[in-house]
Amino acid sequence: MQISSAQVDEALAVFRGRLEPVEHFVSVFESSLPKPIYCELRGTHSGFRYGTPDKRHFCLLKLVRATSAINAIMELARAGFTQEIAVLIRTITECTTQIEFVLSDVEADGSPSRQSLQLVTDYFADFERASPDDHKKSSVNQSTVHRRLGAGQDKRISTTDGSELFVGIESGQLYKNISQSFSAYVHCKYPETMDLYGGDGPHFHLRGMSGTPKDLENLRYINTFMDTINLCARSMIIQLKLTEMIQKDAALVKWYNDETARWDECA
Repeated sequence: MQISSAQVDEALAVFRGRLEPVEHFVSVFESSLPKPIYCELRGTHSGFRYGTPDKRHFCLLKLVRATSAINAIMELARAGFTQEIAVLIRTITECTTQIEFVLSDVEADGSPSRQSLQLVTDYFADFERASPDDHKKSSVNQSTVHRRLGAGQDKRISTTDGSELFVGIESGQLYKNISQSFSAYVHCKYPETMDLYGGDGPHFHLRGMSGTPKDLENLRYINTFMDTINLCARSMIIQLKLTEMIQKDAALVKWYNDETARWDECA
């Protein structure tokens, strides 16, 4: 199905309306934390850093990155840059699953798991870029995030009505499949790159695929990951106990209540 550029613009305007409260939440949350400090680091490298960052800062930065990415996706969608959209979706999936992991992976007594604490520690230990040797990898890889999130999801599903519909389905594998699917665009795999070929001619589309059925596919992606980002922001408010902070802001209260009603209705 092909849609017009006017329809694309109309849909993007709606999406921007859904993202504005998240952007406002980022601003309010950031303002509630001590400001980062401009640091002169080793060599010629310098930049802003938080003094004593914790999981609040981790979730904030991952949400900032995901929100920036979906804003870029909406700009790319106007010209139909489908490959570049998929690359940024891979960024969003990593950011949002890591937020979920840090917020929800807990021990039996409700305290944060060793892995979730380690992910935050490793993230902030990687703070310099004075030389190529400064890059530090986390000891908690993305497969661990997928596996632990999946186990928690499977446990919740097993206690709900209709759990028999999910027999044989492993949520951890689904998380992995999503990441792997979009990673294929990052690494320019053969089938994904050939998606650029077609149309009259046919030929390779080097300046986007606007005006093709890919427009609708792009909008569907945006809709899905707009939901994901909104859910992450809402989860941060709940798990980081930020309700008192947002109660001072009528716009955030309305957004939070609307999102809660939206997902209650879907449940």
